[in-house]
Amino acid sequence: MENSQSTLQLVAYWKRNGLSTRASYVLAKAGISETQLASYRDLEALVHIKNCGAQTAQEIWDLMTNRVCQNIYTPQQYSRIPR
Repeated sequence: MENSQSTLQLVAYWKRNGLSTRASYVLAKAGISETQLASYRDLEALVHIKNCGAQTAQEIWDLMTNRVCQNIYTPQQYSRIPR
């Protein structure tokens, strides 16, 4: 995302959803929304996001898997996340 206001809005969104500042910025700078996040099928894919190390990827993965447990993802999104 080139628009810094849009990036800051995404950062705020991710922080409200429980991610750390670092993880929020990693996703926001990559322009990843919640629906796009569902396409990441494993930790390895998350690590390939710019500035996303193993610890940050694990934090994002934990958020994703927790949301599946809470039925926040749609059935279609859920089917893309490995169990």
